[in-house]
Amino acid sequence: PARELWTQLRKRLAEQQLGIGNFYRARGDYESAVSRYRVVLNEYPGLGYDADALYRLADSYWQMNRKGDAERIFQAILQNYRDSDEAAKAARRVSELQ
Repeated sequence: PARELWTQLRKRLAEQQLGIGNFYRARGDYESAVSRYRVVLNEYPGLGYDADALYRLADSYWQMNRKGDAERIFQAILQNYRDSDEAAKAARRVSELQ
């Protein structure tokens, strides 16, 4: 029970960071969004949010015209999360670069 509670708490914190990142991203503050998505990836890995946070991170870099950084992350999604919805979206973005 304690481990489940701890996991649920960490998931809520990760979701909060994603939400804040999405808030910043929707307003065009991509630098702030990037920092929140990185928090999710660094502090809350393995809770089921990695592919989503990576995609949003890459999309933020894309919007900042940092296409090389975005492409590297899109490729990581394709390698590590190939069966996810994010992989399909990443594949479309990578094809736009060619």
